[in-house]
Amino acid sequence: MPRTHRLPLRPGRLLAGLAAALILAACAAVGGQGTSAPPAAEAAARGQRVLDLAAGTLDVLLQGPQGPALRQALGRGRGVLVAPRFVKAGFLLGGAGGEAVVVGRGAGGAWGAPALVRLAGGSAGFQAGVSETAFALVLLDGPSLEGTLQNGFTLDAEMLAAAPGQGLERQVSSMTYDGGAAYFSRADGLFAGVALDGTGIFPDTEANAALYTPGATPRGLVLERSHAPAPEAARLLGVLRAAAP
Repeated sequence: MPRTHRLPLRPGRLLAGLAAALILAACAAVGGQGTSAPPAAEAAARGQRVLDLAAGTLDVLLQGPQGPALRQALGRGRGVLVAPRFVKAGFLLGGAGGEAVVVGRGAGGAWGAPALVRLAGGSAGFQAGVSETAFALVLLDGPSLEGTLQNGFTLDAEMLAAAPGQGLERQVSSMTYDGGAAYFSRADGLFAGVALDGTGIFPDTEANAALYTPGATPRGLVLERSHAPAPEAARLLGVLRAAAP
């Protein structure tokens, strides 16, 4: 069963959650300002944009020094979550958010229909400033993939513990991980993934409905393969197939 964590609500957590919601709203506003298109058209355009940016993010990572390790992880993984833009900001209370894509692999290794999701998180304690990164989170086992498809699933340090302390060369040769996911970042390289600890994953219902059909869910798209991949996902799927046929 996927790991879930239910923590008691505390004022600090509530305020941090509010900060995360504001981050998400700011991220969603970028690229959507100044449009008068119907909501379905806006959602479809947003989905297309995130899919294209995810393809570009993967391509950059695969062409960089992390490329060999990322290819090996994709080759053995059950799926991947790609976030082209993950923003963390705060003063005293921190929030983080962004848009992402989850793609799963079937028993025969074929990549399926990508699902659109949103990321949100928050933390309390002294902090100041803004950071932005793009990353790929390769999901190495079934429970990790299933977990990311649960509405409100929260990434934890145990899941993200990718052989901490081992260098990139050893990762490339052995691919030994302590957790269920391997984290690759355009800014930070390969590391234990603690930057994502506490990040929640939520479906982008409107974008999935616009790209597929109303009622399409990340679980249905990724695990149950309820739909064929959307035409808008062709570029992303091409990058994945080239990296892990």
